[in-house]
Amino acid sequence: MSVDLNDFIIKQKRKYFKCFCDKCGKERGYFHKEKANLLCSSCGGKKSSITGWKTRGTRTQCSVVGCNSPHNAKGLCHNHYLQQYKQQKNLCKKNEHEKYLLSDEYKKILQQRKQRKEQYKREWYQSNKTKIQQNYAKKRLSINAKCQIRRKNINNRIAHNIRSRLSLAVKGKQKFGSAISDLGCSIAHLKIKLQLKFHRSPRGKHEYMTWDNYGEWHIDHKRPLASFDLSDPQQLKDACHYTNLQPMWAKDNLKKGSKDD
Repeated sequence: MSVDLNDFIIKQKRKYFKCFCDKCGKERGYFHKEKANLLCSSCGGKKSSITGWKTRGTRTQCSVVGCNSPHNAKGLCHNHYLQQYKQQKNLCKKNEHEKYLLSDEYKKILQQRKQRKEQYKREWYQSNKTKIQQNYAKKRLSINAKCQIRRKNINNRIAHNIRSRLSLAVKGKQKFGSAISDLGCSIAHLKIKLQLKFHRSPRGKHEYMTWDNYGEWHIDHKRPLASFDLSDPQQLKDACHYTNLQPMWAKDNLKKGSKDD
């Protein structure tokens, strides 16, 4: 007999009997009655006619190619089994999270958050209303002061108009005015001239000048506009001429200010 029916234990409301190998008689521990007619691992562990279960002794190595570790569960070694388990667990979590994001419960939570945020903004505005109005008034005063300085000083006014018109012309939004007519070439020709002078940023190895990132670099006047008397027509032409223009990274241009190269 391969099973001792008098010696058994009860686990999870099931009886597990003490079993022995049919071939060598070696004690195999406690098993369910359906697996009682199996051989031990040293005797080959043949397939059971009842359950189709095999003992662990039939496979000695992990089923993963190149892994010679002994198998632990499902034909895998301990490390590969844990790796597969973690991948399946993460995939299940991801699927559950995606389902949750599409659920009505999550949409309701988002709506509540939005309402709380709007309520907080309204309350914050009401409690800081006087401070906001004071700051806005200060900003308006500084802007008005700058405008007055520009109106009084003809040089600053013309310089500002040259910069703004030139920027708009390059973007294709405006193609008229004295600053454009005094370039000495067309806008298309100016863009080609500037493009030939495009260079890499000294701060980023893979950052180059392109028309897409215009704004990160400026069209700089080699000889600053502040050094010209822009009320003089001849000096205005010299200042606006395309030979006095070059592309320069914004940080470098702001650092240069009204200095010569």
